[in-house]
Amino acid sequence: MHLMRCLSFFLARWGVSLRCRHIPGVQNGEADALLRNALPSFGSRSERVCHSSSGQVVGVPGARNARLDQGGLDQHVQSFFLRGLADNTHRVYHTGQKRYLDFCSRAGLRGVPASEGVVCKFVAPLATEGLKHRTIKSYMAGVRHLHIGEGLGDPFLSPWPKLHYVLR
Repeated sequence: MHLMRCLSFFLARWGVSLRCRHIPGVQNGEADALLRNALPSFGSRSERVCHSSSGQVVGVPGARNARLDQGGLDQHVQSFFLRGLADNTHRVYHTGQKRYLDFCSRAGLRGVPASEGVVCKFVAPLATEGLKHRTIKSYMAGVRHLHIGEGLGDPFLSPWPKLHYVLR
């Protein structure tokens, strides 16, 4: 019972919802085999293949001859990447990304990958518009999220001293 209380506490604290459903062992042979340490029979099951939304076969660990649908895998990765944000955070990041990309387009600047000079030019007008420091930082987090989503890494990991002073 202590374990369940701790789990419930952490799930509530981090805003994670968890749904559990009991599946009788007779209907759930793989889990039953795994639980009973019947690992050789678990790994050799040939039916361990699932299908993507396009009907293509997507491999599952243990399925030896399954083809991988790269498009389906990319969709799964993107879906999980976006689900990692709360709805409100997603909206704020999207607003920040849109404003950043619109700014870069209007200014004729290359925004991706970001450079310190471009980000400084982006945040300075935001401050003169009267946006709060917290909002500007949220928009920058959206720019960061955009870069990570495109596989470019975190642009703000490198030291950008000028940006630091601009944000003061």
